[in-house]
Amino acid sequence: MLTLGDDDLPIGRRKKGNYMSIGGVLHKRCSHCGQFFRLNYFYPLKYTRNGKRFETLQSWCKFCTITENCRRVKEKSKIN
Repeated sequence: MLTLGDDDLPIGRRKKGNYMSIGGVLHKRCSHCGQFFRLNYFYPLKYTRNGKRFETLQSWCKFCTITENCRRVKEKSKIN
């Protein structure tokens, strides 16, 4: 999924500050809450750009994604 370099950080990532090796385990920062979580706390993201297929991770952690989706559903149900 992610290709790691010699420094144990993902290769080709723009913001390497979003990744950190804690105790030999790679963690990623959630762009919503700002906390570091293990990679399995992020949903996989697959997309195609210019005919080339990429695999990465969502920028929000699973906790923030679920919380936001629940909030939207409740807000939508109030309107209807």
